[in-house]
Amino acid sequence: MAISYAGSSTSRRITDATGTAVATFARPGAGEHDVTVAVAKVPATILRLRKPARGSRVALAGGKTVMTRNRTAVVRALPHVAIKSDKTVFDPGAPLRGRFTVTKSLGTFSRSAEVTLHGPFTNWSQASCATRPRARVIRPVVGNTWKYLAAATPPRGLYVWKVRLSGDRLNAPVTACGGATSVRGTPIAVVKALRSRYRVGARPAADLVTRKLYHYNEVATVRLYGPFAARDRVACGVRKEVHAIQVRVTANGTVRSPGVRVTARGWYGWRATLPGDARHLSVRTACAAPSSIFEVR
Repeated sequence: MAISYAGSSTSRRITDATGTAVATFARPGAGEHDVTVAVAKVPATILRLRKPARGSRVALAGGKTVMTRNRTAVVRALPHVAIKSDKTVFDPGAPLRGRFTVTKSLGTFSRSAEVTLHGPFTNWSQASCATRPRARVIRPVVGNTWKYLAAATPPRGLYVWKVRLSGDRLNAPVTACGGATSVRGTPIAVVKALRSRYRVGARPAADLVTRKLYHYNEVATVRLYGPFAARDRVACGVRKEVHAIQVRVTANGTVRSPGVRVTARGWYGWRATLPGDARHLSVRTACAAPSSIFEVR
């Protein structure tokens, strides 16, 4: 048996006891390939009569012929799926959007794609598409690039997307994980005066109390405003800022600011600002919160 396909050399094989011959070729490129099998010296099944120009006719049996068959073999393509979120950081309440691009695919047939969102994770070493999905979208895919949208805004944390692209006659199914993104959380911060009353020349300090922080390491600013003639007149205008103190915040809990010397009588108030990062929105404590006000006599 002579077995070949376009672009290859012919492989000659002898059938085994079961009448089967196997030929192995280096894998060609993806697509449809015509395979030809030719079998020589196949006994003919037709009785032939030879009619000479003179003499009797002669019956001829046992002739040989060549049998040829063609078939189409399909080598399925292995598409590549690239996933990308529209942004690497989303704020709370914003829908998560992204897209995936399919390349190295054959044909224009419609296939289905399942897009799932996985998370939240607290750090990227934990991020995996093997976890239970938080959101799922299934849609038909024709062409190269498709957008996806999370059904609901998830809580803060780190997330990855998984795309399962179904297979067809010309393409193998493929699964990809990527499109890393994060949803920022809103921390809670309160600044408190240590005491409600001081003497002139004292050095008041403040406690900055924070919650809902994770993997945070930023420098917060604690500002002191004053003096004011009455408690109910405490405000946070730039012209009344007395001191701006930098304190590093690395975890939930309480951070005490250094003391600052006050030389004028009146009412004062503290206010703090926590800068945002990839996991947190920036927050400012309330101006003139009752716990932040103290008096200097």
